[in-house]
Amino acid sequence: MLFMEKMSLSWLLTTALVVVVSGFTDTEPGPAATAATPLGGDRFKIEGRAIVPGVKTQDWVSTARVLVDGEDYVGFLRIDGGFSVNDVPSGSYVVEVVTPSYRFEPVRVDITSKGKMRARMVNYIKTSEVIRQPYPLQIRSSGPHSYFMKRETWGWTDFLMNPMVMMMVLPLLIIVLLPKVVNTNDPEMRKVNETFLCSPCFTDSMILGIQMNFSLWTPVSTGNGAVHEHAEPKPGASRCVRAHDEALLWLQRLQQSQQQ
Repeated sequence: MLFMEKMSLSWLLTTALVVVVSGFTDTEPGPAATAATPLGGDRFKIEGRAIVPGVKTQDWVSTARVLVDGEDYVGFLRIDGGFSVNDVPSGSYVVEVVTPSYRFEPVRVDITSKGKMRARMVNYIKTSEVIRQPYPLQIRSSGPHSYFMKRETWGWTDFLMNPMVMMMVLPLLIIVLLPKVVNTNDPEMRKVNETFLCSPCFTDSMILGIQMNFSLWTPVSTGNGAVHEHAEPKPGASRCVRAHDEALLWLQRLQQSQQQ
């Protein structure tokens, strides 16, 4: 009787142990296990050569690796830059050469079930676009890696596009170019200006301020050094002085007509 109880207890413990172990064991094969045994069982070899123009191969080949689909298949480069990745099943793979010194563009290699190889450029935007590449692969470096940002240098465009400079230069350009665009001798334009200056909103103090501004910018001096406000334009005077005299006379005439 005691022996039967011990046997039943040991059987229960064994059953419980089997249930616990089976609960922590994944019996379904994962994706890695499925990919490890492709249909047909045929394996192929991807061959090619990596080239860095103007650089000796032995200077960089020791740190380079060939990665197929990330790190699913890894290959190494020979002294002459050639490589071969063995035991690759049929499918479509992205082959890239990785080195810390130089940058290489990846290449997509399509392998049929009969072992035919086709190389084409990698285009993640237009996946349907096919640009053929030679096979065995000839992967050329597009240049060295740039790990640091280039320090910005000062240029004339930075100076001219400065907002403060534009605020100073644009008004000057308007002052210089506007008289050449607008015909100030046009009778209609002069009439519009007179109507504006003689309007009630344009007071005597404003006209006086304009006269003072003209006098401050380009005062017309007489022989004794005094400022002559009613001086007629001199034929031999400079263009700026003649323009100043004409503007003063015009404003004075407008002021007199407004007072009358």
